[in-house]
Order: sequence, then C-alpha cells, then structure tokens
Amino acid sequence: MCTVTLISLHCNKTEDSTGADECRLVVYVDGVPQPEHTNSMNDAGGGDTWPLGLTYSFNSQVLVKLWDDDNPPIDPNDWLGDVDIPCVTTAGPTTATFKEDDANYDLVYSVDCRPDPIPEPEPVYYQYAVKVIQGKTDDFIPIGPGVYFTSVNVHNPWRHEVNYCVKLAVSGHNGERFSSRMATPSLARFPISRTRASGPTRSRSTTT
Repeated sequence: MCTVTLISLHCNKTEDSTGADECRLVVYVDGVPQPEHTNSMNDAGGGDTWPLGLTYSFNSQVLVKLWDDDNPPIDPNDWLGDVDIPCVTTAGPTTATFKEDDANYDLVYSVDCRPDPIPEPEPVYYQYAVKVIQGKTDDFIPIGPGVYFTSVNVHNPWRHEVNYCVKLAVSGHNGERFSSRMATPSLARFPISRTRASGPTRSRSTTT
C-alpha cells in the first residue's frame, strides 16, 4: 500500500495566450476517478502556485490529468498533460511537468510506500488419542475383572508454557463393543511449563 500527496501545482506558462487558465485537476486512483478540483491560474509575476494538499492511498498507480476548461463546443477544453505516479517511494518531494498545448505546469508530489501488515499466524492445535480404562469390571471382555485406573502423562517439549484440554469419548459401554458416545468435553485448561529455558521439561500427569 502506498500513499501519494499532491503538494502543489505551479504555473510557469498558461495555455491561453491572454489571461488565466481555468485549470481542472482530475485524479484516478487505481483506475477509479476521484472528485475533481478547479482553480484559475496565471503565469504573470512568476506564476501562480496552487497549494493542493491532496492525499490518496493506492496499490498500483495514480494518474493525474490537467485540463484548461474553455467554452465547448465553441472553444473545446484543452488537455495539458498526464502525470503517471507509480507505487514507488520518492526521496522527498518530486516534480513532474504538464507541457501539452504549449502550457507548462509543475506538479510537486511525494509517495510513501509501506509493506502490508503481516497477519497473525493461525494457532496450531495438536490432538492425540489415548485409550484409558477406568473403574471396576466383572465379565467385560477382552479384559479381566478388576479395578482399573489409567495415568496419562502430557509432556511439553517447548520452551514456553502451553495449555491443553481434555475430551472424553466412551466406547464399548455396557458391552456395546462397536458403538461409542461422546462425553461432555472438559473445558478446563491446564498450563504446562518448562522449569527453565535450557533445563528439563515439566510434565503433568492426569489420572482417569
């Protein structure tokens, strides 16, 4: 994205042989016409300077056209030239000249281009399934009767703290070997951090 500032327009020589030019400035930003600006300008006494102070943001090109409005169709309007401004940063104010139809006008402008902001990366989520056994069983196959508990160790290999959450899916419930149902996910988040930047990591054990 670039920003162009049209600073001023100076009249060195009018197109009209006598009197002032009725100048009309037309600006296209990336091909889209902007509101026009008009001013009467003369070259007497060193020439008039028109302070513009117009700023536009653009991606590829700004095209500036200068016209001298007369009295069409009796006296058609006169095209005094174009200035094509690319999306390139200028080293301070730059001057371009309109010099068609024996006129001479200096346009002073500057361009400032900055890279588009880099979007924040999407968070990365890792998911891992762990089989757990919990509670008392009698004749449930393929495991024998007994009281079962499962300890799940969660290890953080990174140098920064991370969070994790737990979701449970119950399968083989009451002998239904090939069916499964989802338990309500736990929304609790458990931080896991390293003890120091270069030292061993800290793990959390969850018993189910």
